[in-house]
Formats: sequence, structure tokens, C-alpha cells
Amino acid sequence: MARTLLNHLETVRRSSVHPVGILVTGGLGVFLLRDYLGSAFLSRAYHFSPAPFSEVEIGELARRFIDRGPPLGESVVKAIHLASGGNPALATYGLQHLWSRASATERDVADIYSELPARHPDFLRDVRSAVSHPDLSEGPLRVWAVIRREGPRVPRATLLQAAAGGTGTLPMDLDDILRLLRGAGLVTLNGSSTGDPLDLRAVASIINLPERAPTSGDIREQLLGDLRALLASIHRWAPDFFHTPSSARGEEKKPRRIVPEAVFSAILAIGLAQGGWVVEREAVQAEGRTDLKLSRAGKTAIVEVKIWGRNDYERIHGQVEGYWTRGVHAAAAVMLTDLEQPSFRADYLTDCLADTRLTVTEESFEPPLRGHFGVKSTSQDGFDVLVDHLLLRIPRG
Repeated sequence: MARTLLNHLETVRRSSVHPVGILVTGGLGVFLLRDYLGSAFLSRAYHFSPAPFSEVEIGELARRFIDRGPPLGESVVKAIHLASGGNPALATYGLQHLWSRASATERDVADIYSELPARHPDFLRDVRSAVSHPDLSEGPLRVWAVIRREGPRVPRATLLQAAAGGTGTLPMDLDDILRLLRGAGLVTLNGSSTGDPLDLRAVASIINLPERAPTSGDIREQLLGDLRALLASIHRWAPDFFHTPSSARGEEKKPRRIVPEAVFSAILAIGLAQGGWVVEREAVQAEGRTDLKLSRAGKTAIVEVKIWGRNDYERIHGQVEGYWTRGVHAAAAVMLTDLEQPSFRADYLTDCLADTRLTVTEESFEPPLRGHFGVKSTSQDGFDVLVDHLLLRIPRG
């Protein structure tokens, strides 16, 4: 149908006295049109894939917030960029829902995007179906899955194997598939598409969050499984988690650094919500406000996020212990760093877990985690506390 339409348009163009300009655009659907019949229109078509919104462009869109009250903070804009992946529909969705609020925080961003799958269940399904159709080709879906799992350096042979279609499907070469996935804002390619391996990675966004893990009857195991999957994705998305803080006029440009703890907490909150948890941000819990309060099947878990060297990071276990109440069944403390730190585990033991009243067990872990400790203690209220401490380095790339 598309080829017939475009051939008719080419006929109109040739017979028209005035030049005819044709714009083909799409919403959620992404279409790849091939010129099998030699249409002069398509043979001269210029391939153009608009880039996703950058953090700077989302910041420009957010300037209108100054007209109606407080501007959006840099970390709020960064949280929108990470949650949306620069997808124009998702980015403007976040800005739209922040507009009516007197002020906005990363917590609000997490709430807005956590609710999106329930409010608009067709959105994520339509985005995924745009790159997969069982009657045409599921090659893009298989290539996308490989990039999400193995990026950023993927051997060409692995991609070609994933691209190979089954019997009776439309054959698509790797260049077509990568153009489709990049045009949909799902992956980025650095360098040449003819390289081997290719430098490909999934874009940080709610569309690329890991699939829901199998439900475990043990809330601690469920929490650990979900956090491991999310932290592995954050590790693969590492370049997206750096930003350059704004500088005053005349001030020396500040170096790039990883985003604040609140942004990491927002992304974890969105991912855990999509994984089936009921998530509360900064919930009042005993001695303060925990970063994340989670509930599932009538049981409660808490998560605290810290960045090495910032904001009383060495007190992370004491903070989680202070949030423990009778209804808490599991807890995790996530420590992040962007530093080259070969002795990260040893330094963590010395700086954060040296209290003699703590019983520390080194648990097994797999990359990209840099360490996992199970720490038992007794809270001031007499509760037996068990906190899983997870260590992750965010590479600068």
C-alpha cells in the first residue's frame, strides 16, 4: 500500500507545474519502506532519522516553567532525559505532567513515569511492536535484545545471527535493522556501522528497562534479583548518567560528573515499579525519610542510595538501620562511584562497615557489581536488621 501511494505521489509530482514537497512522519510506529519496483521517488529519497531530544533541548523546552513559577532544576531535567531517553512523546509527557505542580523534584519525575504503563498500557507495547511483526520480520527485535544484553561492544557475527530471519519472513539486512532501531530512539551507534565489533548500546529510558524478573516467594531474593538487573542496566547506560553542571558566566566550566543520588533513586523507583513493586519515594520511616519504600505481597522493603564521597556516605548502614520497623522484611544499601577504585570493597569495609557491633558476611556477586555484603545488626528499637550492601562503579567510558 505504501509503495502504491508513493508511486502515485511521484506521478503527481511529475505532472505538477509547481514543485511538490512530501513529508512522511510517524508517531509511535516506525516504518521501513523498501523500493522493490524502482520508484523514482524512493530511489531519490533522503534517509533522515531525527535524533532524540538531548538533555540541553529538554532544558530549553523547560524554560517556559520560569514564566509560571520556579524553574526545573538541572537534576529534574536530567531525570526526565533518563526516563524518556529523549523520546519526544515521553519527554513532553513528563513536562506536561509537571506543569501543574507548584514545584518539581526527582520524586515527581519518578511518580509520573512509574504511572505511565498503567495509564497508557498501549504505549510501550506499540513502541515494541513497531520494530517487530511476526508476519514480516522479528529480526529487529532479536537484534535489539542482543544490544540490550551485550552492548556496548557487540561482535558483528552475533548481530548478523540475530538478524537472520526465519522462513517466510521479510529479509532485512543489518544496516536496515540498525537504522530502524536508531530511528525509534532505542539504541545508539558510536563510530562506523561497518566496524567489528560495533559500538552499540541501548538508550537509557523506561522503554529499555529490564524485563520483569520471575516472582520469588522470598522478598529478599526478589529485591536482590530486581536490583541486580537494574544496576546492570545502569552500568550499560553509564554515559547517560554523567552530566556537566552549569557554570555562571565567566566561571570556569565544571567537569562532568555522575548525577546526584536522587536521580539514581528516581530511575530505580521507575524500574522497580515496572517490576511489580509499589514504590514510595522519601517515605517517612522511623527516624527519617528513606530513599525508596517498597511493598509487594503485603511485605515491605527499603532501599537507600549513596554516592561514594558525598552526603554522609559512610553512615549508610546506620541510616537504613534507623528506618527499620516491625513491618520491614528486607533492605538494600546501594553504593555508587565513578572513581577508579581497585580496593573498593576493602575501602567500603573500612569506611562504612567497621562498627564492631555489625556482623558482616561477604556474599557472592557477579559483574558489573564490585561487591556484595550481607550485614546484620540490632537497631536501637531492638529489631534484628539484615541489609544487603551492593557496590557498583559507573564507568566514564
